[in-house]
Amino acid sequence: MTHEKELVNWLSPTNAAIITSYKCNAQCKECCFGCSPFQKINTNLKDYTTFIDSVIKYKSVKFIVWTGGEATLLKEELLLAIKYAKSKGLFSRLVTNGVWASNYDRANKFLKNLRDNGVMEISFSTGDNHLEFVPLDRVMTGALACIENGIRCTISVESTKHSKFKQEHLFLHELYQKIENHPNKELFSSISSTWVSFHKDTIYEYNELNPLEVQDGCNNLFEFIGLNPNNEYISCCGLTNKYIADMKLGPQNTTDLQDIYNKQKNDFMKRWLYVDGPINILDQVIKWNPDIKPPKFRHHCQTCAYIYNNPDIRKTIIENYPLIVDVINKKFYDKLKLRKYLYA
Repeated sequence: MTHEKELVNWLSPTNAAIITSYKCNAQCKECCFGCSPFQKINTNLKDYTTFIDSVIKYKSVKFIVWTGGEATLLKEELLLAIKYAKSKGLFSRLVTNGVWASNYDRANKFLKNLRDNGVMEISFSTGDNHLEFVPLDRVMTGALACIENGIRCTISVESTKHSKFKQEHLFLHELYQKIENHPNKELFSSISSTWVSFHKDTIYEYNELNPLEVQDGCNNLFEFIGLNPNNEYISCCGLTNKYIADMKLGPQNTTDLQDIYNKQKNDFMKRWLYVDGPINILDQVIKWNPDIKPPKFRHHCQTCAYIYNNPDIRKTIIENYPLIVDVINKKFYDKLKLRKYLYA
C-alpha cells in the first residue's frame, strides 16, 4: 500500500494548455468548441500568469500550449503571456488557423517575436471548413516563415471521407517547393486529422475506423492540466471536454490547482479511462448491458462524451464497477510504475 501511495503521489502533469477563448475569426461548421467571431474573450493576462505560476510548481511540466478559438486574437496580450511563460521556464506551442500570415514580412516579424519569447512549435489548422475563412496562402506563408525562424510547424488538415481538400493538396501549393528546398525543411510536417460531427445538422462520412485509437488508455488524463475560457481548471484537452462536466475541476480564482488535481486521482472513472480508454470501457458496458446500442463513433473523444452523458451507461457502471474495481486499480498502479520507470 505504501508503494502504491508513492506512485500516486509521483503522478503529475507533463503538459499544460490554455484555451484562451472561443472567439475566432472563423466560424467552422461542427467546430468542437462552437467558436465564432461573436464569442467574447472572458480571460485576461492576469488569469494566464496566475495559471502559469500554479503550473510551474510541477517540475514535470516543460511547455504550455496556447489554443482557442484563435489565440492570436489576443494580440499583444498573447505575446506578453508567452513571454511570461518563458521567464518561468516554460516553452510554448501555438495552435492557430494562420489568419495573421497575410504576407511574408508580417508573418516573419510576428514569428520572430514568438520565437524570441519561447515559442518552439506552431500547429496550423486547415481543410474544407477552415478554408472558407482563411486562404491556404496564409497557412503556407506562415509555415514557410516558421522554418525560416527555426520554429517547428505542423499543418493539420481536417479529414472526412468526402473532403475536397486533402493533405496531398498542400504539396501542390507554390510555396511548398520553397519549404521542401529549405535547409530547415525537417522542421515542417503535415498530418491528416479527423473532422468529426458534433451536431445533427451536419453528418460526415468516414473511411474505415481506426481500431487502435486509445485502446491502451487515454494519457490525456492525469498527464495534462489546462485552463478553459471560463477561467476553470480542466483535466482534459480533448475535443469534447466542453461537454463533460467531470472534466472541469473548479474555478481558478477559488481552487488550489494541486489540491484539485490530486483529488481526481481517486476518481474511478478517470483511472479506468487512463488505463483502458473510452472504447474499451464502452465495450465492457455493453457486455454488462446489451440493451445499450451506441452509435458508431469516429473519434474516441466522442465515445468518452457519450459514456459520461448517457444515464443508462452511468447506471450500468455504478451497478457493476465493484466487479472490476480491483483489476482497474491494479492496472492503474502498473501503468504508473511503468511510466515512472520510463520518464522519472
